Amino acid sequence: MNNFINSSSVVSSDTIIKGKIDFKGELLIEGKVSGDILGDHLTLGPSAKVDGKIIVRAITVQGGFTGLIRSDKV
Repeated sequence: MNNFINSSSVVSSDTIIKGKIDFKGELLIEGKVSGDILGDHLTLGPSAKVDGKIIVRAITVQGGFTGLIRSDKV
């Protein structure tokens, strides 16, 4: 895994990402993501639309999701 510093990041509602996201710290997704997401603490906000595989330590799901989630804490 890459050596990122622990931080908070946001994928805004007007953003579309196609591909893998690998993160440390916290990530809030409000936009659209198609691809795998791996990391620490993930929040799918109310406007999120995610399609793919999610492997994280903790997740909060408020938006739309299609795929597989593996998390230590939901």
